[in-house]
Amino acid sequence: MVIVAIAITLLGDLVVISLTSPGAPSSKTAGSVVRWLVTAALFYAIWRGQAWARWLTIGLLSLGLLLVIPGAFRTLHPMLIGVMLQFAIAIGLLAFPPSVSAFLRAQRERYASGT
Repeated sequence: MVIVAIAITLLGDLVVISLTSPGAPSSKTAGSVVRWLVTAALFYAIWRGQAWARWLTIGLLSLGLLLVIPGAFRTLHPMLIGVMLQFAIAIGLLAFPPSVSAFLRAQRERYASGT
């Protein structure tokens, strides 16, 4: 579930960045790339078993979802709907399944023992 959430989020963001970058100012593109790198770093921390990174990522994705929902429903723009679905799926995969907590616990133990 964690791998799917990582793939959906990072690949989806790359698609959005690549579609919006050609017409955007370079400062906006740079900001998008920095946001993508921060997201990748958070997912790396999740992969290493850090619960704080899981909940921070869920919080940030939830905030992003709350910000994109009005525009998605107002305009029915396919990219906004896609981002909304991307965030909602990633939140669902990270927040609710008990297997994610078990995975994080196992990863923490694995990396704490140095293997």
